[in-house]
Amino acid sequence: MSKLRAFVAGTLLLAAVPAWCSGPESPVAFQAPWWGPESSVLYAGFYGIRGPQKWEDAVAGLEFRGGPFWWQLRLMAGALAASDGNFFVYAGLLADVPVANFLHFILSFAPGLGASGTDHQLGIPLDFRSTAEISVRLTAETRLGISFSHISNGKLASPNPGVETLSLTLTVLALPY
Repeated sequence: MSKLRAFVAGTLLLAAVPAWCSGPESPVAFQAPWWGPESSVLYAGFYGIRGPQKWEDAVAGLEFRGGPFWWQLRLMAGALAASDGNFFVYAGLLADVPVANFLHFILSFAPGLGASGTDHQLGIPLDFRSTAEISVRLTAETRLGISFSHISNGKLASPNPGVETLSLTLTVLALPY
């Protein structure tokens, strides 16, 4: 429980330091077409934050996000791997909503294919990932954030245990073409 408190406290401190973030006069560095990658996200954190093996496994992933195609909706695709052997490849939609000039709230949903590891058995290869993320703009091209994800088989198989992840995210905008 103390690890969770330290992680949350660090995130709150990070969110409270927007003074050195870019101001409203700084334009968006790059905006890709809806079908092209606009940003990449590298994330790492804890895999399985509830259940009998909670806080024992690590996760790392890479995600590519496209430009907006309607309002703030974007296409995304990515992959993650956990230290217990779980692997998940996914593609879906996300909404990237700017709350303030320096703060973004991101919601995403993605179906994908996964391989179960030793600790967290999800039942079938078809799984679904839902994520909520809050990120702070560091510069015009980078954001740092925290995300919470849930992966499950959507009750397509029994049992449907699901697994949650808590991750620190680094988003790099303005991918070079």
